[in-house]
Formats: sequence, C-alpha cells, structure tokens
Amino acid sequence: MKLRKKESRPSMKINRIFIDVDDVLNKFTMYALRSVGCKSVCGFTFSDSVYNPTWKYDIVRAVNNMLMGTGVKYTRKTFWDSISREVWSTTPYSDEFRPILRHCRVLVGKPKVALLTKPIDDPECWAGKCEWIRSRCPPWLRNRYFLGQPKKFLAAPDSLLIDDSDKNYDDWIAAGGQAILVPRPWNRLHGYDTAEYIEQCFRNLNRIKRNSWLDESLNSDPLVFTCGMERKSFDELNQ
Repeated sequence: MKLRKKESRPSMKINRIFIDVDDVLNKFTMYALRSVGCKSVCGFTFSDSVYNPTWKYDIVRAVNNMLMGTGVKYTRKTFWDSISREVWSTTPYSDEFRPILRHCRVLVGKPKVALLTKPIDDPECWAGKCEWIRSRCPPWLRNRYFLGQPKKFLAAPDSLLIDDSDKNYDDWIAAGGQAILVPRPWNRLHGYDTAEYIEQCFRNLNRIKRNSWLDESLNSDPLVFTCGMERKSFDELNQ
C-alpha cells in the first residue's frame, strides 16, 4: 500500500517511543459509546460504517448521532460524567496492542518505551487509566507512563509518538518529534488497513536503524562493527 507522503514522517533513528493508550492500545471510544447505549457498536470494532468519519475526533457528536431518535441527547459534560471509572479500567485491548509493543521492543528496547496518555479532568478517569495500565500491560511497561498534557512537551528529534489524534500528531511533529498516526475512523487515515499501515511504518523505521549502523561503520574497525551488528540482531530477537 502506498502511504501518503505527509504521514510517512519518521526519517531518522528513533531512540525513545511514547505510545498513546486510548484507541491505540485499547478500544476506548467504541467501548464508551456502547456503555451509553449505542447499540450499533458491535464487537467494539473500529469501523467507518459504525463511526462516521465526518464526526471527526468528537465523541459527543458521535453519540448524539448514534442515539438520534431515541430522545437521548448528551452535552459534553453529561457524556463524560456518564463514563465511569470501570469503563476506563476495563476497556478491551485493540487488535494492535501486541504488534505495536513487539515492534517497539525490537526497535529501541524495553527501557526506551513508555506510555503517554491524556486523561480528562476527572479523578475517576485518572484512576481508571492507571488501573488499566496496571492490569493490562506487561510487567515491564506497568510503571513506565506519563499522564497529562500537552504531549508535545516530550517531543524531540529522536522521539517517536504513536497516536490516533490528528492534533497530537501534528503538534508533536511541529515541536520537532517524529510520529505515527494510527488509522482510525476519526482521523485523516480512515479507510487505511491499520495493521498493514503500522507494519509498513515500522519496516521503514527498522530500515533507518540499519542504515544508521552502516553509517557508524565508517568510523569503526570493520570486524568490530560486524560483530556489533550481529550482537544487536541477537539481542533484538531475545527481547
């Protein structure tokens, strides 16, 4: 699949990765919509036929369209007030949860991967997110997270953000970082095959990483450098 040039952003070696939680590692939006009575949400699948891309990144607009004709109408406050701590803490994994964590481990190693999530202004949300991380993430990642905003404060040329929000993606790149936008119905990559897109992004990142090893060889003893590359490859396979 040919990628849009604008989204084919990563262009230098990555040393740190920050992964968004909601709607990247889990299915929060679809799960939350179902929790307030949107019966058209079945299986919590990210689908353009269920979540209309014209609703953009506006879950309140989405819920009111889905519940049209039922007599139920939410404001931003009443919707978020209806999302309990239990919803935040029990949201199902996304299909991309395991592939993304595997790719990140291989690319930079576990110590250089962290979660980066932006809670709403509600203690129940903060608590629920922390519970989700502690109960759903592998042990090596459970204490490696940042909560708060704006995310762009952590952007750097060698740092990668993986997120589903157009705004977070654009802000991170504008602040000097690199980013992968995960295709979802509400962002500009809606309609893309998410699994294939992510695979291709990480193939590109690994190619950049390999090229950086070749650049290092210019100032290294050839035998030492070759042994180093073999060692790195072995370590990646065993992370």
